[in-house]
Amino acid sequence: MKAFKLIVPAVLAASLALTACGAQQDKKAESQPATSSQTANTTSSSAESAASSPAEGAKAMKQALADMKTNVNADNAAKVKEDADKLEESWKTFEDGVKEKKPDLYEKVEKPLGIIQGGAKAQKLDKAVLSKSIDELDGILTEVENIK
Repeated sequence: MKAFKLIVPAVLAASLALTACGAQQDKKAESQPATSSQTANTTSSSAESAASSPAEGAKAMKQALADMKTNVNADNAAKVKEDADKLEESWKTFEDGVKEKKPDLYEKVEKPLGIIQGGAKAQKLDKAVLSKSIDELDGILTEVENIK
């Protein structure tokens, strides 16, 4: 009976200690940075959720083009560069979908977009070239909006 009185508290203490150690391991695992495979899975999920449909993406790009055209006419090079960056970011979210579904349309978007990107980085804005490319890209984006 004396042995039983000593063994029960010892087993109970050991089980509590082991349970506490297990909880500490869980906390450590949560606080440690993600492994590269975990990061890759999270990144791919984020990229997929950030991707938009061609119609949504084209609308976002058209809004950026409208802002850019206003800034080109105002000869505001800094804002034009910001607008060009927004335009590129919008394009990145859905360009793969366009390339997959309509490769010819993808190429049509890339040409004026490249001209706009280059023109936005120039020290002095070439209003005529930028305006023409903005109008051309706006028309092409109307076609992109109709991709099913």
